[in-house]
Amino acid sequence: MAKRILDQIEANSDTSSVEDVDTEALRLDKIPSPKKLFYEDEDEDEDDDEEAADNEVVIQRESQPIEDPINVKRVRFKRRQRDPVSDAEDPNVRYWDFGPLIRQEFRDKLPSNYEIKRWRRPSKHMVRSVVQLIETNFETAIEQVLDRYNDELKSVVNDSTAVHRQKHILMNDLVFKIRHQLKKTKFPSRISDYDVDIEYIVSKRKYIQSRYALELANAEKLEDELIREEQKLKELKELCQDLETSNKRKLQDRLLKNDLHPSLTKAMENAYGLIPDSDQAGQGNNIYTKDVQELQLVPSGGTLTNGSEDEDTLDVEKLVPALREYNKVSQSIYSNIEKFMKLNKIESVLDRIDKISGDNE
Repeated sequence: MAKRILDQIEANSDTSSVEDVDTEALRLDKIPSPKKLFYEDEDEDEDDDEEAADNEVVIQRESQPIEDPINVKRVRFKRRQRDPVSDAEDPNVRYWDFGPLIRQEFRDKLPSNYEIKRWRRPSKHMVRSVVQLIETNFETAIEQVLDRYNDELKSVVNDSTAVHRQKHILMNDLVFKIRHQLKKTKFPSRISDYDVDIEYIVSKRKYIQSRYALELANAEKLEDELIREEQKLKELKELCQDLETSNKRKLQDRLLKNDLHPSLTKAMENAYGLIPDSDQAGQGNNIYTKDVQELQLVPSGGTLTNGSEDEDTLDVEKLVPALREYNKVSQSIYSNIEKFMKLNKIESVLDRIDKISGDNE
């Protein structure tokens, strides 16, 4: 009995699983080879394997520690790349399985950095809304096809009502199967039931169209209003510029004609310092008197001050050097005359002559 069980186990066992095991990695008498992150081309790998096998044979011949097993193989794992063309042309694709198709469509419409994490089964309202959309499209498609090929259909079949009824029965069967498959599929959890409701879609479309038309009309009105305001602003700027120019010209003309109002005349005279003080009102508008008082040419007593005279003399002598020499000569003459008269007592003689002449008279 035991022999039969072992024979059965040996018959059912797969020898390839034993041959594919990398026994070199299990040996303790050799340093394990470094691991590689990437596999290179098959030709290079085969050459490396042959060189490694030759080196191992040489080492084994020199040392011969343990006999190696025969037909040693290594397991390789290669990344399988999906080919979308081959997947699309795969005859085993289940077209009535809406789950992968719905997932693929939603993922294609989303950006690459976005990922849908939560999926849920559709509600009854969502399934009913989707089926209603499909039925509406089916009815429209049937009517368009029958209207387009009505002549050809009448030439083949006398009564087209049977064909029409048959098409409706076929479409109803398709709709029933689609409804049944939609209940099994999953949609993103963020999709609302109203997003596929035909009444909601139509009402939302009408609202968006009406809102767009209203906003467009408001934008046109605003643009017209801006154009009118811009034109008014331009006219006001031109008017202000014309008024400024005309006012300057009128003011200049009236100033030249001295035709202003007395209050305006006094105000402008006061602004330019033309109104005299109260103590100068009795002196009249003598320009010379104003200049003498403003420039301090003559003091209130009517005589020139020594300080001002000396300052004026020094300024004149600086400007005219000959006048300085003249003053020096005249001062020396006066001093000499005084000395001569004192030495000769001419003053006393002159005084006596004056007295005698006075007595005789």
